Amino acid sequence: MTTLEKVANVAALIILIMIPIMAIALFWMVHILPEKIAHRKNHPQKEAIKVLVLMSLLFGGMLWPIAWVWTFLKSPRLKISRSELALDASDTEEDKDIFSTKADEHRADARPKPPAPTDAELSPAWREEIAALNLRLESMRKVAEEYEQARQALTHLQEQATQGKPATPHSPQA
Repeated sequence: MTTLEKVANVAALIILIMIPIMAIALFWMVHILPEKIAHRKNHPQKEAIKVLVLMSLLFGGMLWPIAWVWTFLKSPRLKISRSELALDASDTEEDKDIFSTKADEHRADARPKPPAPTDAELSPAWREEIAALNLRLESMRKVAEEYEQARQALTHLQEQATQGKPATPHSPQA
């Protein structure tokens, strides 16, 4: 075997060993790129991205594009007023007053409500609708009273049945 053949054999062995190692290293560097970018950008879900990247190894890299996109998505920031959070002991009274005032300004029930229209301002159609609803409400009240009377009668009969007494007519008190 000549020297040239020996050099060629050594070079072939080095290439056969180094190419797969370099390919694996390159694959690994590209594969963990979303995790590194999320860490550098201090992404709020960087731990979840890290897990997704590792899971991608198990699924043949199919989850990697999701991790890549997720890395560049801006997560929504929740806007919570300070009064909705528990105030710390370090908060001063002035802080508490400022936060509660600003929260009250944004609260829907703090807005002034428009005045209710008077009867003269209502159209005849609205008056008829209101009258019909009042009639329905009154009939519902009567049904509720009848229901309560029937429930009391049933309770009375159940008490008599548990005591072994014969059924007697019961007139509920109104």
